[in-house]
Amino acid sequence: MLTKSNDDDQNSSDINPVKDKIISDENQLDVSSRSSSIDKLNSNSPIMKIFSYSKELVLIFAFILTTIATIQNNSGPKITRSPPPVPFFSKGSFVEDYYYGQLYPTQTKVTLSELSFVFYYAAWSAESQNARSAYEHVSRLFYKEAYFSAINCWQPNSECRLQYSKIISWPILMAYTRNGFGVQYQKNLWTESALTKFVTSMLNPISRLTSPEELLDFMSSRDCVVVAFIDHEAHPKQYSSFYRAALKFIEKDPFSEVGFGIVLGQTGTEFGVDQVPAIRAYLWNETLEYNGNITWMSKDITKWIQENIQQVSLYLSPPGIKSSSLAPYMKQGPILLLFTPRNLYLDFSDSYVMLRQIGMEYYNCKDDDWVHEVARDYLLHKRIQNREKLKELQKQCYKQIHMSYQSNEPMISKCNKPLTSSVSYLSVLNASKNLDSKKMSNFCELNEPMSSKCECLSDSCIEPSHNMYTSESNSFASNSKYSTSMLDNKNDEKSPEAINKYNLRRDCQMIRLAEERSEIQFIDDKDTTPLKLISGLGCKSNKTFTLISMDSVSFHTFAERIGVDILELENKTAAMIMDQDNESTYLLDEPVSLSSLSRFIYSFHRDGLQRFLRTNSIQYRHTHFFDINQFLVVKSQETIKIENNEFSNKKKCRASDVKQEDSHIVIREINSEDFDSVVIKSNKTVVILFYSTNCAFCSMMSHSLLTVSRILYKMPNIEFVRIEGDKNDLAWQYTMAEFPSLLVFPSHSKSDSRKFSSKMPINVTNVLGFVLANLNRSYRLLGLVMACNYKRQNSTNDCILAIQEEITDTISFALREWRKHSRKRSATLRIIKQLKEIYLRLFRIENSCNFIEVERDVFHLIRRWQKAKIF
Repeated sequence: MLTKSNDDDQNSSDINPVKDKIISDENQLDVSSRSSSIDKLNSNSPIMKIFSYSKELVLIFAFILTTIATIQNNSGPKITRSPPPVPFFSKGSFVEDYYYGQLYPTQTKVTLSELSFVFYYAAWSAESQNARSAYEHVSRLFYKEAYFSAINCWQPNSECRLQYSKIISWPILMAYTRNGFGVQYQKNLWTESALTKFVTSMLNPISRLTSPEELLDFMSSRDCVVVAFIDHEAHPKQYSSFYRAALKFIEKDPFSEVGFGIVLGQTGTEFGVDQVPAIRAYLWNETLEYNGNITWMSKDITKWIQENIQQVSLYLSPPGIKSSSLAPYMKQGPILLLFTPRNLYLDFSDSYVMLRQIGMEYYNCKDDDWVHEVARDYLLHKRIQNREKLKELQKQCYKQIHMSYQSNEPMISKCNKPLTSSVSYLSVLNASKNLDSKKMSNFCELNEPMSSKCECLSDSCIEPSHNMYTSESNSFASNSKYSTSMLDNKNDEKSPEAINKYNLRRDCQMIRLAEERSEIQFIDDKDTTPLKLISGLGCKSNKTFTLISMDSVSFHTFAERIGVDILELENKTAAMIMDQDNESTYLLDEPVSLSSLSRFIYSFHRDGLQRFLRTNSIQYRHTHFFDINQFLVVKSQETIKIENNEFSNKKKCRASDVKQEDSHIVIREINSEDFDSVVIKSNKTVVILFYSTNCAFCSMMSHSLLTVSRILYKMPNIEFVRIEGDKNDLAWQYTMAEFPSLLVFPSHSKSDSRKFSSKMPINVTNVLGFVLANLNRSYRLLGLVMACNYKRQNSTNDCILAIQEEITDTISFALREWRKHSRKRSATLRIIKQLKEIYLRLFRIENSCNFIEVERDVFHLIRRWQKAKIF
């Protein structure tokens, strides 16, 4: 029945397929007709219209958002606007600060002023901030002679930034003359004295000479003197070219070590010059004539001076950054470095004149009598004369101040009262200087010399001028009435008396500033006989010897790197010879003088000096050096603590069974002074590490050695030390060629030292094996037991096998000694018996920390060995 019904159903389905299709088609037609009618009804409703429009609006809005996002992604990152600039210099400063980066106002005033100084800076630059105070200092000193301005050349979109976009470092100091001729200050020494010397050099680039005596006096304070002999009316272009050459040479010589002089008219005949125009360069041993054509060019004159200048000594002023200023002279041969204070407020330096005396005698190969006379007589007389002139000038300055106080002259200007502008006076000296009352208020006209006090400035002041014109009425500020339009000498600031008084106050002011910077020093030299020792020595020896002087106040770190605390020495003066070929430095161990320095140079050429050894044991008061030694030790100990915890967790031994002293410092830092007493003369076995702070592998070796020393810290008669090779000089046999270098000096024979192979990997295992291999047998066995106590990460079986092997080898050695020495056989047998007991004890060690008992037995055995004196 079930089968039949299924068959009937199948037959019925097979018979009526057409009927089913017709019925389905009818149903579809009915549904479609209904849906079409519904669509017609819905399309006419307002709700459906709003729905269809909203779809379109959403699509349009999405398209707009996509477009905006695409545009913003393609336009690049947004840059926020820079904050508004703020004044860089203090309010009321003599420096006119264009902190918005304007160029046009400065260019206008530069073209009107006889001499201008423009300070280009970036407010964020540390160098600019460091130079700011020095620049303000010189502006207070010379505001009547020059115009001082500053421009923020970093301000975005400013005139200065757009025009000088290729400037990569700040600050830049430029000096401009009225015709736009610029001179750049190219020294990176931004001190008050250095900038004062640069400004003074720009104010007086050329000195007029009227007699040969003045020329000789001028040469005593210069390394070279270039003199132009010109008839100014007949050769104005030659004078202009020579003046430009003198200004341009200041870029290379901002401190006027090469002097420029001029002789006008017929005075040249007194100098032996028959035909003008002419240029001569007066060197220490010869006179050179410029052979250029009559149409002088400033660049040709400058080039000729640079090619022909010869100096027996020189001042070296490194730029303050990494440079090779000293390297060229050291490559040529040995150099003599004289560290002495250089006071740029003064025109002379007694110690440098002394160095020139030595240089002239040293290079006097032709035995010239004129050179002997200048070096031994004239320069010595000049040094004595400079001292007397200084004392006389100090007396005049004190007298000037005393007379001013007694006469009730207004020494201090009223700082709260704005100063009036002197149109006539300032138009002569500085025609375009900013004379706004807001700039001139709260400032005195000129600093007071010596030690007088001023109410308005940190520097002292003098009385203001009495013949000031008011800028509004063009009449005298004084109540005095004159019957003539000409000023008398009393009220004329351009009169000879007023100029002399002004120059005296300027000299007094420079002396006061010089005394504030450093004590003015003179060396007591009366006998020039020792100069005979070095006369012509430069040609007798096969060495190029250079005499160099450096300012010990500004560059005291150079001497400290060599190993001399220069600021703690007498007069802050020291002399040393550096020989790069022999890698040696020699220090003069007595006060610097003409005789001691001559003997010092003579002994060097006769190989009679002892090498100076640096040491880092000196603590410098004025210089900080970062010491990484303590940091390395502490860090390594913390690492050891972590390792101990990790090892204790890995092993079956209990960490409490082993006493640890993690806070114990086990490596000692030594220096060259105590090297002999700690390493060579010690009766202990010394393990020493030679390292450098600039060495990458030294930290790895330090950590490994610190771990080894921690393992063996209870072992007697052994000491772990290290020394920094870069800061400590040792004898040649102990000077390492590479870092790190690990050496072991045995207690019984220091000459049998061993060095850790540089081919072996630096790790704790290799360093420990190296140390143990250089110990005697008793301490080697003790070291193995201590290593098993510490290195619990190793399996107990490995430790037992290593100790058993060492005991077996020691017993064999003891038996050989028993056969050789019949008198010590009984003691030797007792030692062999004790070694056997230790050997058998090792079999009873399973997983407990019984190495402590073995360690005690080995300690007892070592004491017996030492008492018997067998090994």
